[in-house]
Amino acid sequence: MADNRHNRDEAYTLQTPDDHRRYYDQWEQTYEDDFIEAEGYAYSARIALIARRLRPGFKARIADIGCGTGVVGRELRMQGFQGPIDGLDISEGMLKKAGEAGIYDQLHCTDLTDPGSFPETRYQFLISTGAFTMGHLGPDTLEKVFGLASRGAFALIGINAVFFEKDGFGAAFKEWEAAGRITPPVWFDTAIYYDLEPIKTHSRIARIAAFTIT
Repeated sequence: MADNRHNRDEAYTLQTPDDHRRYYDQWEQTYEDDFIEAEGYAYSARIALIARRLRPGFKARIADIGCGTGVVGRELRMQGFQGPIDGLDISEGMLKKAGEAGIYDQLHCTDLTDPGSFPETRYQFLISTGAFTMGHLGPDTLEKVFGLASRGAFALIGINAVFFEKDGFGAAFKEWEAAGRITPPVWFDTAIYYDLEPIKTHSRIARIAAFTIT
C-alpha cells in the first residue's frame, strides 16, 4: 500500500461512525491509488452495469449512498446515466474528493445511522456498494436508508456476503417483503475484485439486491 496506515484490512476493523469519519477523512487523497487501483476493485463497475441493464435511460435523481471518492458515480456516468446524482457519505474528506470530478449535483455529509443527518431530498433510485460491507452497518441501518426514497423508488443495494446472513440481512429482506415494504428482490452475486484467483472466502463476494421500495 502507498500508506500502511490506510488500507482495506484496517478499514474493515472500524466500528463506529466516528471511527469511519476520521479514518476516511485522512485517507481521501490516496484512497483510489491505495485501494481502487491497488486492489483491483471491480464492484463499482459491476453494479453500474447491473443498473444499466435494469434501468436503461433512467434520468430521475439518484442517491449514491456511501459514495466515497465518487467511483460509483463515475461508473454510472460511463454507463450513460445522465440525470442528477447526489453523493452521500459520512466523510467530509471523501466528499471533497468526490466533488473534484464534477460528477455529482449535490454532496451531503450523511451518517446513515442518524436519519436526522439525511438530506431533505427524496430519491427515485438508491444505489450503494461500500456502505454495507464491513459489518458495522446492519439491516436496521438499511431500513433507515429507505427513508431517503420516494414512493416506488428503485434500489440497488450491495451487501458483503460474509455479513449477509451473519448480520441478519436475509431474514430482514424476507420480513420487509412480507410486510409489503419492498417488492421481492432480484439477487445478483458478484466478485468485488477483478482478480478472482485469491478469492478463498465470501469476503470478496457481494450480494446485490434489486427491488422497489413500496
